[in-house]
Amino acid sequence: MAEEHAKGPAPPEGPPDPPPPADLAPPPFVAALEAALPGAVDRLSYWVGDWTIILPVERLLDVARWLRDAPEARFDYLSDVTASDWPVRA
Repeated sequence: MAEEHAKGPAPPEGPPDPPPPADLAPPPFVAALEAALPGAVDRLSYWVGDWTIILPVERLLDVARWLRDAPEARFDYLSDVTASDWPVRA
């Protein structure tokens, strides 16, 4: 019993990202981003009318620069960058 208590509580599990609806195509810039920066897009999520690109932290600056500078995107306003550090269970 003492061993079990010493381990501490289980880490929280993050909620799954809902997949985009099957009948809704991602915006064209997403395919262009995936082609320009292979491996930069880990997953796509679509929730309450908003597309979310989930990417590895080490690709954040590359993706942000591409979204700003690429003719296919030319984003000129960043509304938010969010992160959750959910532990990975082995």
